[in-house]
Amino acid sequence: MNVGKILSGLMKEQKLTSAELARLTGIVQPVIYRMAAGETDNPKIGTLIPIANYFGISINQLIGLNEPSQNVFSSIGEKNNKIPLLKWNEISEFPAIGEEHEYVSIDEKRSGSCFAVKIDGPTMNPAFPDNCIAVFDSSLTAKHGDYILVSFKEQSKITLKQFLVDGEDLYLKPLNQDLKTVFINELSTIIIKGILIETRIKFRE
Repeated sequence: MNVGKILSGLMKEQKLTSAELARLTGIVQPVIYRMAAGETDNPKIGTLIPIANYFGISINQLIGLNEPSQNVFSSIGEKNNKIPLLKWNEISEFPAIGEEHEYVSIDEKRSGSCFAVKIDGPTMNPAFPDNCIAVFDSSLTAKHGDYILVSFKEQSKITLKQFLVDGEDLYLKPLNQDLKTVFINELSTIIIKGILIETRIKFRE
């Protein structure tokens, strides 16, 4: 079974149109349409990774090299309730991440726009204790009071800040009270990679 038949089957299983899957994965709709229709024989790895991540399967499963298709379809519901636990240096690449990842379960089925990060370090205390798991959604729009993963366009470092709005003025408030709040001239000067939607704290193994 080729990638077109597998992808169209997965989309049918999840009741997704090519436009909906494009919105959820960041892959343009014409590319997904051609893949599902079997018009693309050799899709790029950068296209396959976000789609495989959304459905919670490996690239080899998506292109039909590993398990039979029925196994893919029978496990898709369970896997689609899990999201990748990323390292901090992988956040900027999401959703185009590799296959070898630890995954965490989520309480409700969410799209492939969600990922998790382990919070650690004194700069995040006391708001976020060490080793808590934070779940972010990259498809949401930031609102006043949201905690966001953000970087400035001229910088690569991603940090967790609180997004504040005061009229037309925008600010990034650090979790560490010893650091200064940063004024933002324009929203276009920053890149928001995810909006915090929940945290989980483990008190003991």
